[in-house]
Amino acid sequence: MAGIKNIKIKPKLIGAFLIAGLLPLLIIAVISSNKSGTALETAAFNQLKAVQTIKANQVKTFFDERIGDAKVFSGMPFIAEAIAELDALSKEAKSAGFSGKKLLEYPAYESAFNKYYGVVKNFMETYGYYDVFLFSPNSGIVLLTVALEDDFGT
Repeated sequence: MAGIKNIKIKPKLIGAFLIAGLLPLLIIAVISSNKSGTALETAAFNQLKAVQTIKANQVKTFFDERIGDAKVFSGMPFIAEAIAELDALSKEAKSAGFSGKKLLEYPAYESAFNKYYGVVKNFMETYGYYDVFLFSPNSGIVLLTVALEDDFGT
């Protein structure tokens, strides 16, 4: 059986030096790979946290702006007058048999509705909303909606 004893010294030394040189290199490569993987994970996680913070601030700003728009709009005396008048007329129309979308068939309600509709529509278009609603503070029904969908009068 040919063993290591039968190999000349030159190949033995070359093999030993290769193992002695490549083994630490391999160990360093494995350690570096693990550390760089961890560093990349940390960097990616930190970037995601930064994006999360930016998006959270954008969402907060968006809703703060919408709430500000609603406060300005609801604070206008014209809108308070519109709600009071349309609320009173909706009760009148309901007692006369007009409810839901049929509120607009009641002449006094239709007249008041048309008086306020243009201002509300202008607000909606100026601020880029899909629809704007005026609700009755007493009954919660939709007194005015620009889109006049099925929710009007309910």
